[in-house]
Amino acid sequence: MYIIVPKGTTFRVEANIRNFPSFGEETGALADPDSNSIQLYTPAGAASGSALTSPTKSATGQYYQNITVPSGGATGTWEVIWTATFGAEISIQSIKVRVK
Repeated sequence: MYIIVPKGTTFRVEANIRNFPSFGEETGALADPDSNSIQLYTPAGAASGSALTSPTKSATGQYYQNITVPSGGATGTWEVIWTATFGAEISIQSIKVRVK
C-alpha cells in the first residue's frame, strides 16, 4: 500500500510502536521508545533533508509525523524510514510514498 501525494504537499505518517515481546508473547505492548528518527528518502535513495526526531505522541506508543515532499522533488516512489530505539534494541518501519 502506498500513500500518494503531489509534490510540495504535506502528508502524515503514523506509527504504533511496541516494545519487544517477552518469551511466549506474540507481540509486545505499545510503549514509548527512548528515541525516534524519521527520515524521508528520494526515489534515488538519498536522504531528503534532516531526520525528524520529535514526532507527536497521540497515546502511549502511538505517534505521528507530518512530512513535506519538496516542490522540486522527483516523481516516483519515496520512502519514509521510522526508527524507534529502546536501549540497544532498534525497531524499523518502512512507509512507501508515491509522489506525482
